[in-house]
Amino acid sequence: MKDFFLDASALAKRYAKEPGTALVNDLFGKTERSQFIVFNIGLAEIVALLVRKKNAGRITDEACLHGIALLTSEFVDDARVAKLIADQPLVSSAFALIMKHSLNSTDAVILAACKDLDAGRHLTVLVSSDQRLIKAAQAEGLLTFDSEDNSPQELEALVQG
Repeated sequence: MKDFFLDASALAKRYAKEPGTALVNDLFGKTERSQFIVFNIGLAEIVALLVRKKNAGRITDEACLHGIALLTSEFVDDARVAKLIADQPLVSSAFALIMKHSLNSTDAVILAACKDLDAGRHLTVLVSSDQRLIKAAQAEGLLTFDSEDNSPQELEALVQG
């Protein structure tokens, strides 16, 4: 059984309708919460995104509050979800990835965490819509799922495989 590391670009699609929302919802329907991994700071990124969308008039106050409440129940309060913290050894291991792939700091830490979690077993899938991060993860030999560009059939193959 594979684990799915959701970065904020993918997870946001669960809480605000945008390209890729159907695929992310499909992932939620095909997996258990215990298969999900997130960075705890990524959860705050989702709240910030929802507030920005509300402030820009792209979603209603009600949709913003609903999204935050759903995020809280599905991730923050759900002990089955692995919530990682970026400790100093993980951050330090990201330095080389920043230089190698020209990633921003958060993406490099995500990539370092995925590499550590997977350890070459091909059991951890990075779920993202960030093209630079996806390409770097693939270059590092990790399984990836693009929450905007992959197909439902590709998702099914990852979940079943």
